[in-house]
Amino acid sequence: MSDPYATVTTHDPYCDPATGTLLNSFGITDPARLEETETRISMVRDIKIATPAVAGTVRP
Repeated sequence: MSDPYATVTTHDPYCDPATGTLLNSFGITDPARLEETETRISMVRDIKIATPAVAGTVRP
């Protein structure tokens, strides 16, 4: 019978095998730098969503 608590050592195809960082379009392998980049991108997208697409006042 196999041990259910044994550590599984399989390669995750979505992570860099050397650093364990999620593969990304920027080629960033440092986890802290990737987190900072993702945060900045999210902030910019939040601002774009909150900004009206058309300049001017919207009437109800």
